[in-house]
Amino acid sequence: MNTVFIDTSTGRLQNLSQEEIDRRIRSVRELLTAEGLDLIFVVNPACGGYRCWFTGASGPERASEGGILIGRSGDIVSVMGGGLAPRGVRLPENYSQGVTGGNSIYRGVTEIEGFYAEVIEDVARQEPGDADMEGGGIRAGIVNGEWMRADLLDFLREQFDGITFEDITEKLAAVKAVKSEEELASMREAARMMDKVFASACVSVRPQVYERDIVNDMRYAAYQTGCGGPDYLESAKLRLISGTDGVPAEEEEPVWPGRLVTEGDRVDIRMYCMGTNSLYGMLARSYTVGEPSEQTKAMWETARKAQQIAAAALVPGVLLRDVARLVNEFLDSRGYQRDPHTFLHGLGYVVGEAPLLYHPSEELPLAKNMVIVIEPTVSDGVHQPLCCGDAFVVTPEGGKRLGTFPQELIRL
Repeated sequence: MNTVFIDTSTGRLQNLSQEEIDRRIRSVRELLTAEGLDLIFVVNPACGGYRCWFTGASGPERASEGGILIGRSGDIVSVMGGGLAPRGVRLPENYSQGVTGGNSIYRGVTEIEGFYAEVIEDVARQEPGDADMEGGGIRAGIVNGEWMRADLLDFLREQFDGITFEDITEKLAAVKAVKSEEELASMREAARMMDKVFASACVSVRPQVYERDIVNDMRYAAYQTGCGGPDYLESAKLRLISGTDGVPAEEEEPVWPGRLVTEGDRVDIRMYCMGTNSLYGMLARSYTVGEPSEQTKAMWETARKAQQIAAAALVPGVLLRDVARLVNEFLDSRGYQRDPHTFLHGLGYVVGEAPLLYHPSEELPLAKNMVIVIEPTVSDGVHQPLCCGDAFVVTPEGGKRLGTFPQELIRL
């Protein structure tokens, strides 16, 4: 069954099926069983996009509050707020919760306000025949443990003497990184949105407009074509740099409303937008106001070729660091600097999903249906660097691009 609704707190379309939510919960329970855990506890579920991934709902929340509790059976529990309730204690009613954006409409998800000792105990012993957990015995898998508040940790230890914690952050990230066909359909839709937004830049990038105006135009185009969110700095992330094409780059103090674009400039744009079902799309392209310089043409061709080399290597079983080595060896061979940035990373409910280059998750082998951003930066150390960036899905034949926007240097 597909449920379609507009999240009024973000303006995004949500149309995940109940079957997709069930699949996600089932895959996490397989991990729970394999690790011999009693429950999985996701701390700060906004970090990593776990609130939306588990419940299909998202909204503004404080990073230090809330959680997701998953046991071996029964409903998962989505905790809003940071209240702590020992056995026999009831927290004050939060009457605002019913009108904020954190509510799920899917079966199998129960929402509560605050952490109740009885609820945690029930989640941890949902299988018939489990021993009474009061007084200890819980083995909890923790996700985002670095975000756990000291008072919450003390509360768990006081209420469950002998409780043990195992960090499974990277293991759960690996589960979430492999996209279902339904998720890939949403990400292809996000890619189509990005195609339209970057096509609109062909009108926005022109002489005698400020960088601010181009940024505002592109964000407006994004919100008109499916992007949404309570904070445009998160839902429509955009990095724009302009400068005179073909001359050495100069350090400039960023002053509002930014630089005035003129004839002969190059404008480099990198953008991530959150679309349907809160999944991101991504593009990075360069626009020239007038004929591009020979230096820019050569750099763009190198950036595009570097991306193609990386895409061909995106097959199951490969590590991102090995893909990065191929790209940097190619940049070396062309006389450009090696790219020290995180130019290979997963994409989904957040911009930097696992696997992530130069991060512990780079040890995670690629798997079919992971979505990886390839955005190598080409720099000669003198001229303004540029980037060709797209999102690709991992297949046995190599990475397949999700979008269709031309991989060309755009002359205006």
